[in-house]
Amino acid sequence: MLIWNKHVRTLLAIAMVSAFALFLGACGGDDDPVQPGGQGGSGGGGDDFDQSAALAQTTAASQEAVALVESMVGLASGVSKSADGNWNYGWNEETQRWEWDYEYSGEGYVYDWFYTVQYFNAGGDPQQGVAGAVRIDHDMMGDADYHSEQQGALVDYDWLYNYVTSISGLDTDTMTLQGNGGYDMDYRYVSAQGNYHYSYVISWQILGSGITRPRLGGCPTGSIRYDFAPYYALIVFDGTSAAQSTLYDAGGTAVPGGSHTHQLYCDVR
Repeated sequence: MLIWNKHVRTLLAIAMVSAFALFLGACGGDDDPVQPGGQGGSGGGGDDFDQSAALAQTTAASQEAVALVESMVGLASGVSKSADGNWNYGWNEETQRWEWDYEYSGEGYVYDWFYTVQYFNAGGDPQQGVAGAVRIDHDMMGDADYHSEQQGALVDYDWLYNYVTSISGLDTDTMTLQGNGGYDMDYRYVSAQGNYHYSYVISWQILGSGITRPRLGGCPTGSIRYDFAPYYALIVFDGTSAAQSTLYDAGGTAVPGGSHTHQLYCDVR
């Protein structure tokens, strides 16, 4: 399924951008990440973001939000084979859901993400296929680690991520996506010039009654909020083929350079 390959590539990009943003941030505390999507900065599980780090994270978050919303139609079409003819997902009879453990490694990098998809009928019972289903639960949890020693400097970061989502209305003309998630990043840089440690927590949630989208193809409507304490970003889907992301400070004022437009693919996947 095309959306899964795109979503995985997007998450890889987010991990890289997130790590770079940590390097841009102000000097932080000394707590390792514990729970993805915790309470944010100001003593609630991570360091406060400075403006440059919040701007970089908004770019990454917007890409993730768009990929997640675009996946709605693909999920509603059912779990399918990948382009090479192999199943990305495997059916787990015990948990009554489709599961996919995606692992990726490169020079210094190790990524491990665990996706699950579960279909439910009108009675609330799980089922294997999408036919007759009225709801989908789609969850993900994962981690990434990077380690590098170059020119006398040590760079090490840990990245934890999770989300839980639910898509209802599969038996109607309009689907509704609801959910929340977050990620934690812990970064250390050690060299002869000094030692630096940053620990950030980002959380997100779909606002209001959810994000709606025509089941047979069409553009989404709704909003997602990301918190980078003391900043926050809103990604707004207004029913057109373009989403708008805006970064705000703690007082609700838009941050210069923090607004972007993102093109959407609104046709059936």
